[in-house]
Amino acid sequence: MSKVLCHFAKLRPDYEIVIIGSGKEIIQRFISKWASQLPNQIHLTGKIPREELIRHLAKSQIFFMPSNAESFGIAAAEAVCMGCTIVGTPIESLTFLTLGGFSGTIATRFTELPLLNALLIDTHK
Repeated sequence: MSKVLCHFAKLRPDYEIVIIGSGKEIIQRFISKWASQLPNQIHLTGKIPREELIRHLAKSQIFFMPSNAESFGIAAAEAVCMGCTIVGTPIESLTFLTLGGFSGTIATRFTELPLLNALLIDTHK
């Protein structure tokens, strides 16, 4: 995920990337490997209160979910309800939530290049 987002940031400097959730220190280590030449475009919040999460989703365009296995994806469903599109991996729950491309873009595989491609495609919808 970190490498894909750093590549995306280089290609789309007009996007701000906000990573929300636990594991902030671990993600920061991965981001720092690839983000050394990026402007201050990637932000990590760590865990935040629900009200703040809702504010972030309301301002967001894309909800990026590179999951290998997700039983349903409540966070992704909430993001769609808030007006985001979903970009994610080809798992059943995300395919269902994107409605065959209507509300997002699914990568063809679980690897970096297809995920990056899905993000770039989604920004041109």
